[in-house]
Amino acid sequence: MQNRYRVVRGLPDEEPLLDLLNGCFERWGDGRFLNWKYTRPGADTATGYRIVRDGDLVGFRGMFERVIEGETGGYEFHVCGDACIAAGHRGQGLYSQIRKATESAIERDGSDFCSLFTRKEHVPFEVGLDRGWNYRTLPLYLRVLSPGNVIPHYARLALDESGVVAAILDRFGGRITLDTGGDEFRLDRLLDGSTGDPGRSISIPFPERATTAAVEIAGSDSLGGSLRRRLSSGRPGPAGDVEIRTRPTVDEDLLGSMATLYDEVTNEYDLAFRRSIADVRHLLDHPRRFAVVTARRRDRIVGAAPVVLTETADTLEAWVLDTVVADDEAFVALLDGVEEVATARDADMLLMMSDVDPGREWARIDKQVLMWNSYGVNTRPLETDSLFIGLYDVV
Repeated sequence: MQNRYRVVRGLPDEEPLLDLLNGCFERWGDGRFLNWKYTRPGADTATGYRIVRDGDLVGFRGMFERVIEGETGGYEFHVCGDACIAAGHRGQGLYSQIRKATESAIERDGSDFCSLFTRKEHVPFEVGLDRGWNYRTLPLYLRVLSPGNVIPHYARLALDESGVVAAILDRFGGRITLDTGGDEFRLDRLLDGSTGDPGRSISIPFPERATTAAVEIAGSDSLGGSLRRRLSSGRPGPAGDVEIRTRPTVDEDLLGSMATLYDEVTNEYDLAFRRSIADVRHLLDHPRRFAVVTARRRDRIVGAAPVVLTETADTLEAWVLDTVVADDEAFVALLDGVEEVATARDADMLLMMSDVDPGREWARIDKQVLMWNSYGVNTRPLETDSLFIGLYDVV
């Protein structure tokens, strides 16, 4: 049967590619997002390999050019992403074929390394470890804004519905209600199609801080490390004399000020994903961006955070594409600003990457990684040195 499948280099037509991506990844996006993601300044239009059977698109893996800059040298490399095989065609070795095709092409093209963004414990991560790939854990943080929606979302991700915990919740969960301070829900609703008879329900207070702690523990590599962080960390000081402004649109003055700030900030890092003025313009053109939060001191921009909305089946998430700040006071001010705009848009949670710990109100997630395989290039600094990276580089 496999000889009926063809592995072909190049982007598929837009409509079948969107159908495939949205079928494999819930609410992946529309044509505007596809064009934005696959066309970046200073790089060839992203390409990839597709799998075709009888004229139908059944698989794809994208290849994206990226640049990391550094004073002592940087890297020109590729990120692989949007890998998917259509339902009904899985389990036939097609993913292995498309993986080999993309990685062989990247090596032939002279890239320093091939990389991907993935999650610990997922199949691509385990396969990468078996093949000797290196990785770096990313500094991802999550802020719970609507516990009543976030708890079921993360519980469903963690629960094995055929397991013992699921069976207990099915039988007794209807008798326990969590009160998150604004929302209430029965524990058996963490399961689809619960059959338990609730009878009387006992209400248990479950404040926002408890929700945040539970999310962090679920996303942590170390329970002890998570507990120590939650006992010790707080915000890095008051916002001081910083003024917060929120802009729905971006003019050339703001763009230029942000580009200058990026230059100043990224120069403090050993390595940084490239942020030319063209990159910053592209970042701000994200089709789902709804605000740019800026921190100003005496009319000078000292912090900026572009924010986009991303919708899943049961949550609305606000993603901070970048957090670029001159100092801790600007960082604290930006945190207040992004929380305010996300709450105003009824987001259930906030996500951002940051080298500065934003405090106990945020859960640290230790599961997201950048993983790579070097083609004869020294990538040890990528494991150990400071690195400027944002969600912009991941999406």
